[in-house]
Formats: sequence, structure tokens, C-alpha cells
Amino acid sequence: MKYLKFSTGDVSLNIIKHILLNNRVIGYGVPTSQNLSCAWIFNLYFEGFDKTLSFSSDVASSTGWKEYGYLRMDLKPVESNKELITYVAIEPIDISSLDILINEEDDIIAECGLILIEENKRWVVISTSPAPGAVSVKADFNTVGYKPEILLEQCSIKRI
Repeated sequence: MKYLKFSTGDVSLNIIKHILLNNRVIGYGVPTSQNLSCAWIFNLYFEGFDKTLSFSSDVASSTGWKEYGYLRMDLKPVESNKELITYVAIEPIDISSLDILINEEDDIIAECGLILIEENKRWVVISTSPAPGAVSVKADFNTVGYKPEILLEQCSIKRI
């Protein structure tokens, strides 16, 4: 069995969890020519924080040609890729808990998404997209549709 954990760059998942649970989300950004249904980069911006949390995905192969996506998260300076990213302000979100979306099939277990949950049950889902490297976002601020690699009802969920 191959386990594909989140890729978190040079920081630990615990640091990312700490950032998400202790900072107010005030906006997001995607490349100018893309949208939330399929984007190569999805950035979250925080109130009073000089870094953005950037989401994308990676893929790994199993037996044969089948590929499985897993989520990638990186902390980057707010100014990173600013000329390529369209920033959108949103109603602030104070995240109170986090869930991992897990795809279990064949001989693979892949951490394919992250659910950000606010106390009043408002939530944001960031998950792998069918396009390698991309993510799809489900949220109340997404008006263009959610197109994940794996449907939510086909995933298991684990609280972190």
C-alpha cells in the first residue's frame, strides 16, 4: 500500500495547521486566466500575516498508468507571483477545525484535499483537480463550480 501524504514544502503540517487555526482568512488568489474550478495555484491570504498559503497538487503513479493526486501546500511571501495572481477579498473566515479528504483505492491512499471549517459551519474545500498539478475549490465564494478529481462522497474524512 502506497500512502501519499500532503506535500508541505519546507514546513511541517503542524505549522500549516497552526497558521490556519490562528489567522483570519481575508482573501484568495488564482492565476489571472484561471478560476476556482481548476487552478494551478490557489493562494489564501490572512489578515496581518506576511505570507500566503499556496495550494497546488502533485501526482504519483500506481501499478500501470493510473495516477493519483495529492495536495501540495507551500508558505510563500505575499508578494510572490503577485503580477500573475488575481486577488479577491472575501468575507473573513475564522477557521476552527480542519479535515483531510482521503482517497482510498487500488493500492493507494492519497491525501487529496483539505476542508477548512468555521465555527458557524461555513467551510472551504480545497482538493485535487483532474488536471495534474491543479486544485478545485468548493466554497460559498465560488460561483463557477467545483470539479474535483475525486467526488467528496467517494472520500473518507479525517480530523487533524
